[in-house]
Amino acid sequence: MTEDVVSTYPIFKQVLGTSVIHGREAYENFAVHFKNRWKEPHLSIDDAVAEENQVVLIWSFQAKSAETTPDSSFISGQDYQWGGITLFKFNSEGKIWAEIGEESAPGPFARLESEDLAE
Repeated sequence: MTEDVVSTYPIFKQVLGTSVIHGREAYENFAVHFKNRWKEPHLSIDDAVAEENQVVLIWSFQAKSAETTPDSSFISGQDYQWGGITLFKFNSEGKIWAEIGEESAPGPFARLESEDLAE
């Protein structure tokens, strides 16, 4: 990961007050906060596509909230799950310089498995 990495997901605005994280230190701080916010986390990589200097992951995440947020949008001990699609861009040294993501609940693969889309 480069020192000037940028990362963006829609949830960042709500959680961090900004839609983009700038720099490795800010990225690492977010990762530590995210890790501490969830108990029994499980991340699944549902699909991956790589081409030249970029990789796209389709992923699913589930965990229990480790805390109740002030607005009660997350309740301690309650199960949550969502998924998303993330584009990682790499520089010529093979280091990530950008992470651009979208997340939703249910995630992309969960929507495919729903009865609404079953054929």
